[in-house]
Amino acid sequence: MVGDGFETENQFSFAPKNEPGINENYLSQSSSVLDCFSSLFTCTIMDIVIEYINAYALKKVKQNTPLRRRSRFQNWKPVTKYEMIKFLATTMAMGLNKKPSIQDYFSTDDIFFTPFFSEMFERDRFLSLFCSMLHCEEPDAEGKRKIEPFINLLIDNYNTVYTPFQNVAIDEMIVGFKGRWLYKQFNPSKPYKYHIKSFELVDSCTGYVLNLLTYYGKNTSFDPNSDKDGGQAVQIFRTLLGVIGRGYHVFADRFYTTRKLVDYLLSEEQYYTGTVQTTCKGFPDEIKKLTMRHKESRYWATAEEKLLVVSWQDKKAKKPVAIVSTMAKAENREIKNKVKPAVVDTYNKYMLDAGRHIIDYSDKENRCKVCSTPKKPAHTHFICSDCPDRPHLHPKDCFKKWHTQVHF
Repeated sequence: MVGDGFETENQFSFAPKNEPGINENYLSQSSSVLDCFSSLFTCTIMDIVIEYINAYALKKVKQNTPLRRRSRFQNWKPVTKYEMIKFLATTMAMGLNKKPSIQDYFSTDDIFFTPFFSEMFERDRFLSLFCSMLHCEEPDAEGKRKIEPFINLLIDNYNTVYTPFQNVAIDEMIVGFKGRWLYKQFNPSKPYKYHIKSFELVDSCTGYVLNLLTYYGKNTSFDPNSDKDGGQAVQIFRTLLGVIGRGYHVFADRFYTTRKLVDYLLSEEQYYTGTVQTTCKGFPDEIKKLTMRHKESRYWATAEEKLLVVSWQDKKAKKPVAIVSTMAKAENREIKNKVKPAVVDTYNKYMLDAGRHIIDYSDKENRCKVCSTPKKPAHTHFICSDCPDRPHLHPKDCFKKWHTQVHF
């Protein structure tokens, strides 16, 4: 065990690939929501999707010729760019205005009728595009090749437009899905029993997704240079962290934490903080069968003083929680009249809260809560939609200061 005041000796310089925050060559404080969307879903990607939809449709029509009288392909015509924009707008609106089935969006029944959808599309045209012809890769593509190249194009744009701040988080993400998909997962304990699983790297300050690794079983596209003997966690981290620089502080949960992963990140000059299974090899044996009093905390360190392990007994937990960190100090911190280890508070802030504070756009312009002064007012349309008072904040430095510095 170590006493209060012990601090890990790792000293890595923070070296991001670009200046953290929004790339001002693409977006500015005056950019609209449409500008933000267009910087990610570019005209190039739009043209690629349209090309593949029309190519796939041509193939399907030929395969089903002669067409039946009621075939969806009977009146098919190539998709245009304007129609594709309308399609994206319609599907986004469907996510905001949920109905029992897709057909109900075009219903004239008083209960379901919403003029917007029928004005944008005829029902049969939308269904033929949405259910039959929607394609984002070559017509003959199979398996993960149907979607992975398209996702990679988007990820490239995500990292061009925005560079993360020092704290980032890696976690599992699931998307509910009941359709036909070779790699569909089933887990009754999840919010969506049937789902597509992926791993995501996000900026802890804003919740912005930086990288995405979809799970395809043994065909998952891990970095080919990753060490397979290091376990799946090392493969996931090497693949996801490839889009950022050095000196980042990575947060994750116990699903990933292993001694091999911690050592790998140290060799890559990346800090790590995460919860850990008490039975995991390579960490102090004392945490395996530990009995602690309420609000008690204990600390251990490795011989080379590069890793700190803390065990803390929370009021609501039956067992102590164990956290390992390569960038921490053995000290307690008072948070809302509750004393807890500083590393636990840091983990809660940048892992459990990752993505909780989201930048949103408001039609009303107001003064920035951070940089605006009476003598030099600075206005913005951007707000934090998850803070109680929805403060107006510039999305680059001001958003970070508001959520990370105590005096704000």
